[in-house]
Amino acid sequence: MEEQIILEKLINLDSRISELNEKRKKQLEELSEKYKEEEKKIITQYKELIKKETKNIIQKMRQETEEEVNQLKLEGKKQLDSMQRNFARYLENIIEEVIKNIFALKD
Repeated sequence: MEEQIILEKLINLDSRISELNEKRKKQLEELSEKYKEEEKKIITQYKELIKKETKNIIQKMRQETEEEVNQLKLEGKKQLDSMQRNFARYLENIIEEVIKNIFALKD
């Protein structure tokens, strides 16, 4: 009889262990699922952050490039204006010299 009671207790214990094992297994699956969801969420957030930062960097580079181009255009215009003034002066000097030479030949 005592063996019967011990056997029943062992069976009950085995049954409880199986239930607990199943419960822990479900909890582990749920935790694993939550982890995967959280991981996906974090990855998505980082992708969005990277995309935003990349966009900001590209915009900043464009702005800096435009500023450099505008500066180069301004410098080019200044040089062109200077060259035109110099050309006008040289042309004036040449015309003056030609006129002097013409009048010098008449004398």
